[in-house]
Amino acid sequence: MFLDWLRIVCVVFVSLSMAAVPVFGQGLAQLVSVQKIWDSAPYNSFTDLVAYKGAWYCCFRESTTHGVALPGTIRILRSTNGSTWASVAVLTSAAEDLRDPHMVITPDNRLMLYAAAVTPVAVDGVTHRNFVWFSQNGTNWTQRTEIGEPNVWLWRITWHNSTAYGIGYQWNPTVLVRLYTSTDGTNFSTLVSDMQASGIINETSRIIFLEDGTAKVLLRDSLWGTAQPPYTDWTWTPMGTNMGGPDMIRLPDGRFVAVTRLYDGIVRTSVTWVDPVTGALTECLTLPSGGDTSYAGLVWYNDLLWISYYSSHEGKPSIYLAKVAFPDSTPVSVTDTFTRADNDALASTEQPRVAWVERQTVGAAANVASITGGQMLLFGVSTTPAGSGAGVAALDVDLPDLAISADLRFAINNPAQALGNNTGGFLLRRPRSDGNIGDSSSGGQISVQIHPSGGIYIGQMPAGGGAISTLFADNPFVSGQQEFSQLNSFFGPGSLPTALNGLAFDTDGDGVLELAEPFRVTAVLLGESLQVLINGVQVASATVAGTASTPSSFVALLKNRWTGNAAGVPSSVYFDNLDIARIGINDDCASALPITDGTIRGSTLGATGDGTASCGDSNNSPDVWYRYVAPVTGDLMIDTCGSRFDTVVSVLDGCGGQELICNDDCDGTLCGGPDSCLIVPVTQAQSYLVRVSGAQQASGDFTLRVQTQETRTATHRGGADPLTEAGAWTLDTNTSTGERTLVTGVSGRPHWQVSVNAGRRANYQHTLSPSQWSDPAGWTLTARVRAISALDMFQSCLEVNDDRDLWLLSLVTSGGTLSPGLWTTNASPQVHQQLAAFDPSAEYHTIQMVYDPAADDGNGAVSFYLDGDVVGTQTRAESLSRSFKRVVWGDNNSGGLASDARYAFVQFETGQRPLGPCGNPFADTDGDGDVDQSDFGRFQACYGDIVTEVEDCACLDIDSNGEVDGGDFDYFMDCVSGAEVSAGVTCDD
Repeated sequence: MFLDWLRIVCVVFVSLSMAAVPVFGQGLAQLVSVQKIWDSAPYNSFTDLVAYKGAWYCCFRESTTHGVALPGTIRILRSTNGSTWASVAVLTSAAEDLRDPHMVITPDNRLMLYAAAVTPVAVDGVTHRNFVWFSQNGTNWTQRTEIGEPNVWLWRITWHNSTAYGIGYQWNPTVLVRLYTSTDGTNFSTLVSDMQASGIINETSRIIFLEDGTAKVLLRDSLWGTAQPPYTDWTWTPMGTNMGGPDMIRLPDGRFVAVTRLYDGIVRTSVTWVDPVTGALTECLTLPSGGDTSYAGLVWYNDLLWISYYSSHEGKPSIYLAKVAFPDSTPVSVTDTFTRADNDALASTEQPRVAWVERQTVGAAANVASITGGQMLLFGVSTTPAGSGAGVAALDVDLPDLAISADLRFAINNPAQALGNNTGGFLLRRPRSDGNIGDSSSGGQISVQIHPSGGIYIGQMPAGGGAISTLFADNPFVSGQQEFSQLNSFFGPGSLPTALNGLAFDTDGDGVLELAEPFRVTAVLLGESLQVLINGVQVASATVAGTASTPSSFVALLKNRWTGNAAGVPSSVYFDNLDIARIGINDDCASALPITDGTIRGSTLGATGDGTASCGDSNNSPDVWYRYVAPVTGDLMIDTCGSRFDTVVSVLDGCGGQELICNDDCDGTLCGGPDSCLIVPVTQAQSYLVRVSGAQQASGDFTLRVQTQETRTATHRGGADPLTEAGAWTLDTNTSTGERTLVTGVSGRPHWQVSVNAGRRANYQHTLSPSQWSDPAGWTLTARVRAISALDMFQSCLEVNDDRDLWLLSLVTSGGTLSPGLWTTNASPQVHQQLAAFDPSAEYHTIQMVYDPAADDGNGAVSFYLDGDVVGTQTRAESLSRSFKRVVWGDNNSGGLASDARYAFVQFETGQRPLGPCGNPFADTDGDGDVDQSDFGRFQACYGDIVTEVEDCACLDIDSNGEVDGGDFDYFMDCVSGAEVSAGVTCDD
């Protein structure tokens, strides 16, 4: 299963940012409140939200279905307090579906509403037009005015510098996105006729305009658009995330937030961080949602993000209002391996994207740093031995309590070069200013510097500035306390260990750390306590002044060059594998840090211990805690691969609660010990605590990766409501509750009945994750079903939409245009094909789809089974691009007659598991047409077996619980009819 996980492209926990602004894609999101504000229509959807003249306005569409339907009405709600809502306006058209309304405030302070008017049938080649209305009070609206162009859907309009910019999209006859502008909101002209976006063209978010005029926009189905004024040339970056109905806003601190529908594992509306460079999304909060959902409106008000959206997770699609807080923008961790190409532009860190700033003597920008050979090279600004100057690469992050580590090596090659006062290390708690080291604004700055001869210097700037005070100056590898003036002293061969903590150090034993001798330096700053470690061994400690930076800090890498020794030569310092972890905030269980799927860096350095674990001898070790809420029901996978000490990881159901699993060392499947890795079943929306500690009091920096992979099997058993079963079934419906229900059959056995009227549907769906529809083992969909009435295709059916194709099995009964039996259809071009002729209303049958990705020369194909026999195959259409990735079963009569189907069992699973031929009824194991003593003998042989293989016993596991047990015996006895006496057709009903 870990190997399956490696095939998943995981979204990292911390996302990215831009230079000169706070960290992006980082911090917590908290759901403050959510309420349903409207559900009067059968179908309520496609929202937008504005705050206007002291009131809130929410617009949305009312209809009977998601697709085009008459009438489609725009309703506008108003609230003066954000809690109590009332309808103040309704816009409708008898001949058109008015849909997808949006609102914006014009520069002259009018409320501007715009929407599409769609006709079910084209009129003069036109199916949809765009219209605009204006209002001064949200109640009284002007007559509508057509804007844009026919058949180009003008989706979002954003006002910027008194100009309205609107992006429209078109599918037919040409696929494109087009940019319009207007100065009055009524007369729109084309600025860019084709914005050159590729792939699936669809809806966009609003355009975000930055201070320098740069424009940013999200395009549905994974494109990130960027342009500079005058916005005629757009660059599109693939984002790698399928999404629907997106909108985006920029918070006051500069971070980008999008609210959109996500499809990875389970459909939901999510709040996500947006990387303004790549557009990559990082989910930070799942709103209460499911099924048909999304299309949000966003407003920032009183430090909260107000979100209108619609969702069908509570039944029919309804309108909801959520309020979300973002209480913390401080990153949890920063990492950089400097793998960028050699150049002098430091750019930004890798996780998250925090800008590097070059500084000379801290106070002025200078050409003192570069990426060289996959490392950061820092050098002093002087080229003469007696010259002075410091090179600093600073990060604009505020981490008052932190553990910072980096691999450091000096660019010197012999002991003589060590005589100069050349050091490398870190600057911590430096207030954000451009003052020099001696400037009063640098008060509180801490300097941690290492010399090539092993000397360590810790200094702190006094509150009023001036010279840095010496808190610690010593060579911990040479006996006896050394004077500060001897910091750069060369103590000769053998003065430094060749290895430290089992890691290489002064390998040639000459007493100097040279170019070929990298070592790991760590500084742990927690409150007033500062520790310095080399290769994980504490070599220095000091008490510093103050416990936090005010108001914020640079964390910097430092190469210093002091005057006073003409014998030395200038040197440079290389840094690599930088890890900065925020510490102290999650030291105890009660303060567990919320995390989501992805990867973070952490440290137990400076932590205390308040937990225990059943493995790894970690009860007396420092530990830190994280709180994780499972996004789906499935397998939570955790590892610490790449950590720098012997980790121990355990998962609990609460502070002081039950330990669910513990792991000390991996078995080598994913990574080797002393890293930890584990898998534990979790339930959607359930909270879990993750404890990270070390074996036998070990501590250090770690990498923590968490990911919940959706359960690989989704099962419906006929005796339960599918919505209450494990496997994340959701309902795609326009029916009433009474049209789908648990029913007791003729023989007293329960099944799930789906019976819908003409023009309706009740489909149960399970959203496929990428790991399911691309699993190299393939997949299998099995159902035991009886169709009482299904007069056409697509009614009582099984369906799989994967990344490229549609696969379908449909039961058809007599009385319609098709002959009764089992049918399928090719998706494109659509051709119906009968696979087997029989009466599906007479008895239950087992039907299966088994997908083999290696079939058809690696293109993939599905084999169709009826009661264990292959009755047909279908290869890939290849030309399709499917927006849905899901399993569907139920009844769909949205375009046909009423139907009635009985489902005893439905199961989707990864891997190919076709059932062997089973009798009909199932208890007829020898297929002789009756259920007699010979079948009972087989039942006895299988009784108590765990059904894991494709074998005859699987035919006796009628309740499909994986075991032939007492429940199956009850079914069997209902079917016993004696030798040469056919069993009743309803015996397994």
